[in-house]
Amino acid sequence: MAQVKPIFEIVNDFPKMARKIIGKYPETFQGIEIDEVKCVAITNKNRPESKDILWSVQAVKEPIRADCPYAWYVTIWSSDWDVLSEKHRYLLVSEILQGIPRDDGDEGKVISFDSKGYKTMQRTFKGIDYLTDPDIPHIIDEEIRWITDCQF
Repeated sequence: MAQVKPIFEIVNDFPKMARKIIGKYPETFQGIEIDEVKCVAITNKNRPESKDILWSVQAVKEPIRADCPYAWYVTIWSSDWDVLSEKHRYLLVSEILQGIPRDDGDEGKVISFDSKGYKTMQRTFKGIDYLTDPDIPHIIDEEIRWITDCQF
């Protein structure tokens, strides 16, 4: 059976949310140029059950980058995005931002997972299930102390 070609749609909320996160927590997300990140959602398929992660990020490498305004493309599934509450969407965007390098010399690269996610997210939100935790704080409405290393 032939594979269904994905249909992509731009996620307009992504850069707005990312700017709010970066603006509120510049020390944690310092150096991320959100205008160089484009987020798209696959609208005609659900995330395969074999994929644990709700998103992927791809770096745009040279020479293509010379003609492309974006250095990174984030792909999510609209079926996942649509069921998330606003506070969980902000957490997902924060998680995605963990994969974007902050140094000029890292263009064309992505930051790989520390384990099955990013330790900053796991430490700050006390575990790996923060995207399904109904009691998770709203990172824009509340003040969060990001734990970027073993600060106990």
